Amino acid sequence: VWHTGQSLTKEETFTHNGQICDLVLGRTLIQPTAEAEHHLLLSYAIDTTLQKQAERALRQSEAHFRVLVTQAPVGIFQTDGAGNCLFVNPRWIELTGLSLESAQGTGWTQAIHPDDRDRVFTEWEQATQENREFALEYRFQTSQGQVNWVFGRGMAIYNDKGLITGYFGIVTDITEQKQTEASLQQSESTLRSFFNSGSMMMGIVELVGDDILHLADNQKTAEFFGTTPEAMANRLASENGAPRSHIKMWVERYREAQRTAAPVSFEYPHQSAHGEKWLLATVSPIPLSPSGRPRFSYVVEDITERKAAEARLQQNLAREQSLAQLSDRMRETLDLETI
Repeated sequence: VWHTGQSLTKEETFTHNGQICDLVLGRTLIQPTAEAEHHLLLSYAIDTTLQKQAERALRQSEAHFRVLVTQAPVGIFQTDGAGNCLFVNPRWIELTGLSLESAQGTGWTQAIHPDDRDRVFTEWEQATQENREFALEYRFQTSQGQVNWVFGRGMAIYNDKGLITGYFGIVTDITEQKQTEASLQQSESTLRSFFNSGSMMMGIVELVGDDILHLADNQKTAEFFGTTPEAMANRLASENGAPRSHIKMWVERYREAQRTAAPVSFEYPHQSAHGEKWLLATVSPIPLSPSGRPRFSYVVEDITERKAAEARLQQNLAREQSLAQLSDRMRETLDLETI
């Protein structure tokens, strides 16, 4: 310092009472002045322990964040305030098929399925204008045509002045969930087709006190009562015009099925606008009702013709029995006259 006239500083790290301490040591030459005719050498030490601890913690935090972002099972992206992509992690690249270089700027938009782009852009624009979180389900499509469903979320990044400097987002792969939903919808569609095209009356109900709440009834049931499935839905049997005696009988059978945890079948006559009908009903308990009320399925078959055939058969049998008895009496009479 004496020879060059230049200040000298250096950082020192040492341990004191088991704690790491940091200092900045310095020396500087003070030139002579009117008040001081000689050069003065100023030595100083600045304690930078807290600052260095903060820097080390920040570096460690950044290292942890880089590992987390790299290994995360979700796609992660960051943009500037205008929505230009600055960074995407490996999982995002895997889902979209784009490289980091291709995704930068507005390149990321090419990863969105063509049929979803307008919807994504509109929702993003509204979210940024309304200063709220972006949240939407949409699809990525790779250059090879592979489609991946994702649930995307994005939120604003603010500086210390409260101004938006960019956006940070996460995309979660929900492809398997969407495939499961599609399979369930297909199965439900098939079952509903069978449900509504069946030749027997079918439905789902719950017990509400001493009444019956209709949740879903098929087309055959609605036609039998001269209404529509929609008109019967979420209405009590009493509201649908069912006789109180029939409601009481059905409730008893439902409770029997609940008690025995098994299907219960029964026959009964029903007076309709077209005359008396004989019905064969089977009710079955459904466990784990979402509402907590006892839930059941029912199947009802119109057995009027079968009952009529049984009656005719009984009449024929009775007639044959009467003829047989008459024949026996005539034979006995003839036998007596012969004697």
